Amino acid sequence: MVELSRTAPHRRSSPPPPTPQPGQVGREDVDVRFVLDLEGRFGGMQEVGELALSGRLPATISRRYTLDQGPQACVDLVRTHTVGKLVVTM
Repeated sequence: MVELSRTAPHRRSSPPPPTPQPGQVGREDVDVRFVLDLEGRFGGMQEVGELALSGRLPATISRRYTLDQGPQACVDLVRTHTVGKLVVTM
């Protein structure tokens, strides 16, 4: 993280929530991984971020989790039908 902050000092970065342990998700066909994309190159996330900041992207929050509850957020995302976003806060 220190090196990351040196290369992109204008951006805030945080560690991802803990990855669920094997078997915690309860599905063999799901593999949970976190991708750090500071430049917004994958999946059009830069455009999504700009829309969100401008207020043109409505977001319904279904549930909030603490960082310690990050693995449970991943499990809930896979196991339950969510309406809205699951948010992990720090």
